[in-house]
Amino acid sequence: ENQLSALEMLTHSVGVALQNARLHRKTVLDLAGNMREMHILRQIDRELNDTIDLHHVFEMTLDWTLRFTNAQAASLALYDQDTDQLRFLVEYGYDVPSEELQKIREEYGAGITHRVARSGRPEVVPDVAMDKDFVRLSTNTRSELSMPVLREDRVVAVITLESKRLNGFSDNHLDFVEKLATRAGVAIDNARLYA
Repeated sequence: ENQLSALEMLTHSVGVALQNARLHRKTVLDLAGNMREMHILRQIDRELNDTIDLHHVFEMTLDWTLRFTNAQAASLALYDQDTDQLRFLVEYGYDVPSEELQKIREEYGAGITHRVARSGRPEVVPDVAMDKDFVRLSTNTRSELSMPVLREDRVVAVITLESKRLNGFSDNHLDFVEKLATRAGVAIDNARLYA
């Protein structure tokens, strides 16, 4: 009976120690992830501040979003609110040439990207087959993330990422792309002013 009582007390202490160890490990991993993100964002800030070439800003922005999210395709389009027009300037990872992408968009519209440009709110579509506005530009796209790039409460551009996995974008991806879009908005504004 004494041994059973001692064992029960020991079990409770071991349970608390295991829970604490699990929480500590999670905290350390979260902190490491945050430090990695801060390092990346600092590097992005340096790179974006070193250039005033608008096309280079777009290429850098898409490059970083593809690296961080592991998306397979990405595009960045300027948006003109007055005419409600999108102009796609940089595209990566699509299995058809840019001219064909343009023809598809002219025939079917810009889909989710245009919806995000109009609303000014980011969207994550976990399964594009369930979205009536989705326009297929790549044969293996299963999920999409679209993020407006805002400047002074106006949508100036939209970043669109496509993944071949269902539910391919997490909250961390959305948060990172949002931070990157904020930086890109400033860089786009600076490049436009310089031009």
